[in-house]
Amino acid sequence: MEDYDVLPENLILDVLSRLPVKTITQCKCVCKKWRHLVSDPYFVDLHLSRSPPCLMFHQYIYYPIKILELVEVEHKVDDDRVTLNHVRSLNLHLSALGAPHQIFEVGSVNGLICLYDIGDATYLFNPVLEEYIILPKVLPHVSTLGYGFGVSMAGDYKVIRVCVRTPLSEEVTLQIEVYTLGTDRWRSLGPTPYNIRYPGLLDSGVFVNGHLYWVIQGQGEAVCCNARFIPFGRLGTLKVSAYVG
Repeated sequence: MEDYDVLPENLILDVLSRLPVKTITQCKCVCKKWRHLVSDPYFVDLHLSRSPPCLMFHQYIYYPIKILELVEVEHKVDDDRVTLNHVRSLNLHLSALGAPHQIFEVGSVNGLICLYDIGDATYLFNPVLEEYIILPKVLPHVSTLGYGFGVSMAGDYKVIRVCVRTPLSEEVTLQIEVYTLGTDRWRSLGPTPYNIRYPGLLDSGVFVNGHLYWVIQGQGEAVCCNARFIPFGRLGTLKVSAYVG
């Protein structure tokens, strides 16, 4: 029996949760027990509560290799400086994901990264464990215009997509679907409460305080949409006097 097998589990969790992400990726290779511990949602929440904020950037090293760079933000209160510490580089050239230059980032929440490709495939990627799942694809004759990724107050990770049936007409009704991690299907929330002229692809939604926000331009006005997670099932709209962007 190895020495680390006799340590209390709560002590191992306490020590591992104080380590940087780069070190945790190495710890998961120590043994199955440690890999199981760092994969547990409780450990993820514990580590996040003790970690500095992390930023994600993407860049092309050379075509078609696409890299995600993760950096931790360290704020030094004594001299009011901000330091960026490189965590790791993630190569998106994953075999099952196809061509990496056709993969786009939806967003990141609590260490999970949501990605999609131009073939309407959607992925949830754990950069620490280097594991991902592929979400169910859209039905035929349905095109996805935009995505959003967030987590509810209950801790349920959700992917929202704004989609439309094809072929397109000048006036289209956008449909909303939601996928909850742990299920195996997209759930329809019905149409948005308004119609807009088809503007093309939407930017990914921005997740703030339990809500997802999109800014959509249509019929000469700007509309800000927020998807409410608690309770989840209705979309509200907020008209903006002028579009800035």
